Parts: sequence; structure tokens; C-alpha cells
Amino acid sequence: MIVNCQVIKEIRLPLSRAQQLFTRIDNLRVIYLVRDPRAIFHSHRKLEWQTTPESLCEKLGSDYDQVVRLLRSQFHDRFTVLRYTFCVNI
Repeated sequence: MIVNCQVIKEIRLPLSRAQQLFTRIDNLRVIYLVRDPRAIFHSHRKLEWQTTPESLCEKLGSDYDQVVRLLRSQFHDRFTVLRYTFCVNI
């Protein structure tokens, strides 16, 4: 079986843009990859970004709550949340 598919990696896609894409593209599927905040913070420190653990966790938590609540309720069959640690531990 041959399946046509295109994969795009997007970092920090605004929620409004994701909703537009779901509405415009009928067969769109999204995997929302969630990474451990400690790993993200470690990457930010290596890049010398000015981030505090508290501000990072607050931002990530807020994004996650918004995205999962809205997109899962509207596009439940086309939206999946995947924890990054599940991918790398396989």
C-alpha cells in the first residue's frame, strides 16, 4: 500500500494557526510532541537564553492546557499528544 504523506516539524505553532490548518485541510493529522521541561531548560541554558525554570514551566503548562483542551475537543480524531520520552525509550 502506498500512502501519500508529508511531515512538517513546527516549533511553537500558534493555536489560531493550528485551528486554521485543521479547518482548511480535511485529512490533516497532528502529533503534539511534549518534551520534559528539564530537557528544554537544559537546552536553553546551553544556548545561553535567559529563561528561568519557573517561567518556562508556566509557559509550557499554559500552552499545553490551551492546545490540548481546544484541539482535542474540536479535532479529537485528528490530534494526538505524544510524550517525547516514549519515543526515545523504545
